[in-house]
Amino acid sequence: MLGQATIYTITKGNYKFGVIALVNSLIRLGVKNKVIIGTDIIIDELVGLNNVDQFIINSTWNPTNLKGKLILDHPSDLFIYFDADIIVTDRKFIGKIEEIITDGKFCTAVDGIVPQNDYRRHLWRINSSDLEYNQSDIEHPWYYNAGFFAGNFNQHQKLLFEWYKLIEKNIDPEKFIFDNEDFPMADQDMYNALLQNIPLNQFVSFSMPDWVGISTQLNPFFQIGNFRPHAFIHCTGEHKPWKIKGVPKNSPNEYDVHWYRNIFNIENPVRPNFKLTRFQHMWFNYSLLTRIISKLKRRFNFI
Repeated sequence: MLGQATIYTITKGNYKFGVIALVNSLIRLGVKNKVIIGTDIIIDELVGLNNVDQFIINSTWNPTNLKGKLILDHPSDLFIYFDADIIVTDRKFIGKIEEIITDGKFCTAVDGIVPQNDYRRHLWRINSSDLEYNQSDIEHPWYYNAGFFAGNFNQHQKLLFEWYKLIEKNIDPEKFIFDNEDFPMADQDMYNALLQNIPLNQFVSFSMPDWVGISTQLNPFFQIGNFRPHAFIHCTGEHKPWKIKGVPKNSPNEYDVHWYRNIFNIENPVRPNFKLTRFQHMWFNYSLLTRIISKLKRRFNFI
């Protein structure tokens, strides 16, 4: 079954270095699925790569608000979406997702807990009251991360369209997270406004530790997962390794290490022209000298 679903991602600017790492991670795992990339400019390093198609997005919207529309504009019977700052680390994950969505379930990732009677859900409800999807009783205590989702186009086309319409109606789609007062997580809040209206038995979710969110401070979920160590790593938060300046005061996190390998390993199928200083290479490789530099920066509060 592996290879039936189309994998989607979307990027703008220097996030292309996240996309390249994502594509390399898939290829190195032996994943041969078609990949569709929505991008502001063609990524030269990916031109001519087998099974990879790029489509220019002509929109003033922030790309994070166009995830569903990318799939609607370039549909596939089975779809899997990953944010540009995700690296896939377990080959069998793709096959398991394909099995689930072939059976008609929607797949998503649990990020945290939001009680059923929480104020945020109240805002989501009153701003999505005209949805065709609308439940009088909310079953969900979960907050879903929109960096990964997967579905069956015949059954979930309406869901993608409703998500797009909620974004268009309730937030300024040209802005990013924390720029919308009532919906600080922008597209992701609209995603949750939609999903809270869908019965739980219609989709399958994945929670930590089966995936890792780098900025997550607390994991309330059972510690033994089905994908070891993880299915994918998501570089949530503001820090991105392609934005590195100098030698950071913190040690490289798990995404940093995997991103570095998927950019600089000589066996990678795609080798971007990304420049690091000697000390930055040392930092990504946990050298003793850069660990000392980082420790001194933390001790004396240097940037």
